[in-house]
Amino acid sequence: MVPEVIEAKGSWLNETFECFVPEDFGGLCAMSYASEGKEHWCVFPNRKSAMGAASIACRNDIGGYLNVSIRPIVSDVQPDQVYASATDWLFDSQISESSEAPASPVNKVVRKLMHELVTTLAEFPDELASVEWRDLERLLGVVFERLEFDVTVTRSAKDGGFDIVLKADGQTYLVEVKHWAQPNRVGPGVLRKFTDVAVSHGAQGLLISSSGFTSTLLRGRIELTQLPVLLGDATKIISLCRCYVQSERGVWRREKTASELLFAGAF
Repeated sequence: MVPEVIEAKGSWLNETFECFVPEDFGGLCAMSYASEGKEHWCVFPNRKSAMGAASIACRNDIGGYLNVSIRPIVSDVQPDQVYASATDWLFDSQISESSEAPASPVNKVVRKLMHELVTTLAEFPDELASVEWRDLERLLGVVFERLEFDVTVTRSAKDGGFDIVLKADGQTYLVEVKHWAQPNRVGPGVLRKFTDVAVSHGAQGLLISSSGFTSTLLRGRIELTQLPVLLGDATKIISLCRCYVQSERGVWRREKTASELLFAGAF
């Protein structure tokens, strides 16, 4: 098969990768690339995810990898690991990096990608629904770090009932992020569970739901004003993204306490 040569999205230097996958192919796809004289392979669930990863991998301003291509997997043998998205692949690589090298090339790639996502959401809030749930957690981690919090984004399989740990001004805060498709909304059960987690850790919490909350939860929230957990919706997410952008441009600085900043606009 003669490959289709595709230019990386957002590229201005004409970086390209080769695509051997037909448009109508619906199976697993593998991306190959060269780094430090070695060939590497990673597997994605479909053509779209693989093309997104390849577009990032070949860009000199982000990945900078050589000989990037994607191919269909026609074997019945299932790979040990399939990456759901380009950022899953990048973050898995970051996790495997030595903790003594925080400024690794992959770390820089991830930060640049998250920066682009944050700035896009700040300008185009309606694109929030297009962001994958795990990417939203990572994105918020980058935002909170820029806003002068000490940030830990937990691994999805071992999050302990919260997604992000924030520390600032001698206090610890827990953040739980729910990024469900409309019309699904977070109800009282989720709030009760997260409240129990916050209490057990002796911390205040912020429960963020991009799709909003049920009327039952909101009625109960009015009656229980002393809970250690506040609520934030899509508006809170976009507000945080815009604070990040303003900070990047030097027109924002933190004049509130960490608690005031975190819970501004929450209810």
